[in-house]
Amino acid sequence: DTTAAVTHQIEPVVASDGKGVWLAAWVRPLPDNTDRDPVYARSVDNGATWTTAAPVGGDPEARQGDSAAPRVTTDGAGNWVTLWRTDEAWE
Repeated sequence: DTTAAVTHQIEPVVASDGKGVWLAAWVRPLPDNTDRDPVYARSVDNGATWTTAAPVGGDPEARQGDSAAPRVTTDGAGNWVTLWRTDEAWE
């Protein structure tokens, strides 16, 4: 089988605390392209290695809808905030 799955990462953003910690966030579509959810990865060694992407805001399978425009910021003291726009219902 020569078919390859292609996953498009949308709207990536990256922020650093200036002390070697970096956080990247982006929107990742589901394989069937019915939904897009925000995910993030973190580096604690100035970007040399990164964690596996993890969902932001809970289990992406629990919601339906599109997310977009992620933003990341830090206060430089270990606190990080990730925001994004969504039309998903939250309970």
